[in-house]
Amino acid sequence: QGNVVTPQQRAQLQLGMGRREARFVLGSPLVKDPFHADRWDYVYSLRDGAKGSVNQQQHLSLFFEDNFLVDIRHDSSDITTD
Repeated sequence: QGNVVTPQQRAQLQLGMGRREARFVLGSPLVKDPFHADRWDYVYSLRDGAKGSVNQQQHLSLFFEDNFLVDIRHDSSDITTD
């Protein structure tokens, strides 16, 4: 559920690229906070089909200044729930 962002897509991101280029690489962000227009968040969770439990979550945040990418933050974690 959410935006699936592959390692290959993350590798294509480069500081200094424009918003349009970043959107072309990753697609539209799942979360665009109206109070933080210069931040895009891509959130993805993978669920076990049999149990319905979340096994992995991924969060990628892009930060822009003057429409150019200035920071990339990625967090991925494995979760074990029963």
